[in-house]
Amino acid sequence: MKKLNLVCSTDSLRPVLNYVQYLNGYFIATDCHTLIKSPKAENFDIEGMPDEFYINYKVWAEMVKINPYHFEITGNLIKCVGKKGEYFAPFMTVETFIDKVGKYFDTSAVLGDTLMELSEVIPAPHIGINTKLIKQLSDAMGAEILCYFIRANDKPIKVVSIDADNKTIGLIMPIYIPDADNFRNKFIESLK
Repeated sequence: MKKLNLVCSTDSLRPVLNYVQYLNGYFIATDCHTLIKSPKAENFDIEGMPDEFYINYKVWAEMVKINPYHFEITGNLIKCVGKKGEYFAPFMTVETFIDKVGKYFDTSAVLGDTLMELSEVIPAPHIGINTKLIKQLSDAMGAEILCYFIRANDKPIKVVSIDADNKTIGLIMPIYIPDADNFRNKFIESLK
């Protein structure tokens, strides 16, 4: 199970974003800065499962902890059986969610056909970045918001904090991605 709870908003100003949305075979989570749309796992085919429902990010975190491999619906609970025990995860139907929390925003308006648009981009240098290095650099710089200056796919990426008091500069070395165009095309093909 993906740790989608890490992408949900945790503040009370945007309560609808405190939830992972399930919609037509995909789980969607966002905090308005990042967004993840992930297809449901094959073992998540549950008899009686609604086409759309919502799970609070704290509940999602508890589900992830048990590493579930089997799911059943019991009323408004999803019984999760995992390698580390069982957990009964409450969920809300669309009607209940709108009534108690509000209306979730239309992610299709934001995403559009973004994944398919990858095939239409003008060829440019492709780079890879080790995400552990981004976190390591961010923690070391004591910065919450970083700006990345990418000059070329074989040059270091300059990283600066946009915090005026933080004058630290960092660098991250890019990772060479052999045959990036072929990788992109295979990825797009897998989405069809």
